[in-house]
Amino acid sequence: KPGGFFSDIIGNTKPLANNMPMTAYGFRRDGKFTVTMADGHVWQQAESDLKLAKWNRPAATYKVDISNGSSPELYNMRVRGELFKVTRVK
Repeated sequence: KPGGFFSDIIGNTKPLANNMPMTAYGFRRDGKFTVTMADGHVWQQAESDLKLAKWNRPAATYKVDISNGSSPELYNMRVRGELFKVTRVK
């Protein structure tokens, strides 16, 4: 089985996106975000993530790293040093 014990606990650390620019982002009424990446994938902030992003610059100025999270449907998104929990929409 690839990854092994520690990979099962902390998730696979191989990035799905590395320093990739956003092409668009938006916020829902509750402050949760949806992000479209340069590769066309769309990511939405997980309901369980309580941290709110405070982005106000053009989308392309934000570079994103995405890696596997603690479950198959939950991923880690890092933007400007801040970590968010996201799910893939598209």
